[in-house]
Amino acid sequence: YQPINSIKGDKKNIIILANNKEAFSSKLTAKLIPLSSSNEIILFGLDDLKKYKNIEVDYWDSLNIHVTSTSDIKYGYPLADDFIYSYFKKYYSEPSSSAFTGYDFTLLLLNELLYDRKYNHDKLVGNYFMGGIRDYNFVYNGDQNGIYNNSVFVYKYSNFNFIKLND
Repeated sequence: YQPINSIKGDKKNIIILANNKEAFSSKLTAKLIPLSSSNEIILFGLDDLKKYKNIEVDYWDSLNIHVTSTSDIKYGYPLADDFIYSYFKKYYSEPSSSAFTGYDFTLLLLNELLYDRKYNHDKLVGNYFMGGIRDYNFVYNGDQNGIYNNSVFVYKYSNFNFIKLND
């Protein structure tokens, strides 16, 4: 638990919890909570952190918890709402994250094919696309590796809610 030994009282302490094990996260946050009253701590974690049951929610504000996520269903956005409605009408359940991703990506690629009738990475790289569950900002991953999505949402836990910071 090196982060605990490295806490400095006169500095902003940023801890990145890049671990998806609930037990580890629980133990680390339990040790950080007493330190948070006399030190400024900002804890960054992965999307899984929102689902953990062993971390007392009362302490999350004191740790200034931020969560990064690549997905966020955009309720109220026509693309998302239309997909949820048609999916539920056909399957009698809400679409999974995978179904949303498939829908977003298929729509994105078909939209690109609609105009030029052929696909090219260059059409996607550098452009920003809003999907129903995630946004897309494609960048090159090297000459032989294709492209990847570089869009990430950041949430801050405040007053018992996760508030999206980069809207």
